[in-house]
Amino acid sequence: MTFKRNQRVAELIKVNLSNIIQRDIAGSLPCMATIMHVELSKDLKYAKVKISFYGEEAARKKSFNMLKRKIRILRKQLGKVISLRLNPVLTFEEDLSLDNAFRVNELLTQIKENEESNEGQITGT
Repeated sequence: MTFKRNQRVAELIKVNLSNIIQRDIAGSLPCMATIMHVELSKDLKYAKVKISFYGEEAARKKSFNMLKRKIRILRKQLGKVISLRLNPVLTFEEDLSLDNAFRVNELLTQIKENEESNEGQITGT
């Protein structure tokens, strides 16, 4: 039962924190930020928020640092929206899974193009 509650609270944090960031901070961020996943401790005191950024490397770093600086404000706003006995301590972590997926897709496309060009050379000879 604790596991289901943990999942529900994590999803609640994810949705509400996304809304807060979109409403209050997104306009000042140099690139787009998306909350990918929230991991909660068993006692619900700590929440690790995994965020993915879309944009240039410098803009992504700047956006991540801006969010880290505003973590107290975000936690306070989250506490106003979510009714929990303890407001979880937030930590942000950059999620690179989308970058890795794009890179793998790019490599697969290159391999396919190379194979097609090699087949054209073999049948053309």
